[in-house]
Amino acid sequence: MVLSFFSRDKGDHPLADPKEAKQALAALAGADSSTLCHEVTAWLESLAAAQEIRLERRAELVLQLDETAAAAARLLAREYLTASRSRTVEFRLWQRGHDYWVSLAAAYESVLVRAADVRGNPLKAFLPLLFARLLQALGGVLKWSQFRYGPIDGVLWQRAGRAYLSAVAVRQAEEPVRLYDGTNTTSVAAEYLKLLLFHAASMGNLLPLEIEMAERLLGHFLSRFTLTDQPGADSVYWVDATQPRPPGRLLQPPTAAAGLRYFTTGAAHAEIEILRDRVTGTGMVPAEIPLGGQYPVETVVRVLDHLAMCCAPHPPQRHADRQRLKSLLAVIHGMDEIRLRLTGDEGTQDGETWIAEDVSRGGFGAQISLAGNDWIRVGALIGLRLEGSEHWVVGLVRRFSRDNQSVGSVGVEIVGHAPRTADLDCSGLRSDAILLNADIVVGNETRVILPAGSWEDFMPVILSWQKFRTRLSPRGIAFRAGDLIVGVYCVDEIETV
Repeated sequence: MVLSFFSRDKGDHPLADPKEAKQALAALAGADSSTLCHEVTAWLESLAAAQEIRLERRAELVLQLDETAAAAARLLAREYLTASRSRTVEFRLWQRGHDYWVSLAAAYESVLVRAADVRGNPLKAFLPLLFARLLQALGGVLKWSQFRYGPIDGVLWQRAGRAYLSAVAVRQAEEPVRLYDGTNTTSVAAEYLKLLLFHAASMGNLLPLEIEMAERLLGHFLSRFTLTDQPGADSVYWVDATQPRPPGRLLQPPTAAAGLRYFTTGAAHAEIEILRDRVTGTGMVPAEIPLGGQYPVETVVRVLDHLAMCCAPHPPQRHADRQRLKSLLAVIHGMDEIRLRLTGDEGTQDGETWIAEDVSRGGFGAQISLAGNDWIRVGALIGLRLEGSEHWVVGLVRRFSRDNQSVGSVGVEIVGHAPRTADLDCSGLRSDAILLNADIVVGNETRVILPAGSWEDFMPVILSWQKFRTRLSPRGIAFRAGDLIVGVYCVDEIETV
């Protein structure tokens, strides 16, 4: 949906003339998604400096540029999330995706700010569309920032809240609009709620592909969430739309303010659990669920489990008490390095020192330096050793966020308190492995870290470690970590060799 073409504006900007603008946009046809988004970003940034272009023409151009790049922006996200590539290429794709949404949000914001200052507001009829697209663009900024785990500028929440409250002020927050031809109807309030839900879903605990999946699932269940200006018995989260702060759990009533909004999750929580049970039972994702691609069932179930937890009427309880104390830890990463250290080898990495806080038997949180640490991400496998100890344990990074460009925060789950190197044989296919806990008993379950390609859903394996040979039957995958998995096995028999 675009405005009608206007006459040429004064000035030398190439898009000032509708005919030249049409030719410029047509020239982008056939470009790959990365190039197209990059070119549209450049046009959007050039508009910001073109003061001579009238408000109506500016709004028309931003809408046209948005529609020109809409499909490419979706494809770029898919390419970033699924393509195998070098870190350099990965960062370039991320930079182009992130820059596109930043520029698009700034362009819509500029149009709306100027429109508010014009008497009679010539864009009044288009305000629901403009506000909704601005909020969608801010959602794009939020998601692409989260793909690299932040940092998330608190001003983003204030910008989003200002757009929402402005629409409320002119009684257009609930007005149904279609963002693009062929899409379902939405509204300014719905687009604002999407942003709030995205944060409430604790995306820092998910891998980038799972973040995309979670966002799509939240959109699918959006009608089951409610946003109100008054708290109810079933309100779970709250936000002050005037403040540069994200939403938070409603643990106690906030101080009264005009921008307060509350949202409930109970109905959505029930629907998410129903879908999770259906996918688990059938081993298939229903065709009506718009995930944007085909994904392993266990990945979908894991994301649904995560969303169900975040949408629960009551916050989840910790499995172990945490203590506020600081511990120095030596840290290494990767299965090969961990195996070397478990055998007493000095290894190939210098290692790092982290200061752990909020320590429990199940894990810990820590602030870390990001300098040279491009390996840190959700799912990273790490070896840990307390200062002064010779004993290594194995952990998985479960949560990651960038506080700024040099400092980040991680949450680590300890998955192996007594790990041992092991050799795995799956019908003649041999691979290195790590037995996470050596105190195994026939009939009980145990967990093993192994290459993803060595996992077979129904194929027993032989695990050899120290002086023992163990026959294991697969029960399921506990976690995927890049090209590694944590497999759950039943111990069928143990023999000494």
